[in-house]
Amino acid sequence: MSADVSIFISKFITNTKEIDVDAVTYAGCVVVSAITEHVENAGVHSGDATLVLPVQDLDQTTIEKIQEATRVIALQLIVSGPLNIQFIAKDDEIKVIECN
Repeated sequence: MSADVSIFISKFITNTKEIDVDAVTYAGCVVVSAITEHVENAGVHSGDATLVLPVQDLDQTTIEKIQEATRVIALQLIVSGPLNIQFIAKDDEIKVIECN
């Protein structure tokens, strides 16, 4: 295989919740943030999804993990301005699926 070929491997995880975090940051510090939860399971395109605020089906442990991950990502990327991170969550485990 040539070194200039990219390979992307993806895994579909069933029965997961999709969560969006919208934040405003300054020099990597989160100034304000909001966590919204998709009503549908993960896999529905965001443009077609219904989101609720405040979250309805996430337990406190998952919320705290999302808040901490958001803080760490903003700090590591040294973001100043708006930040959107999309997570999936299942059984108190979270994964980042997109960060803008």
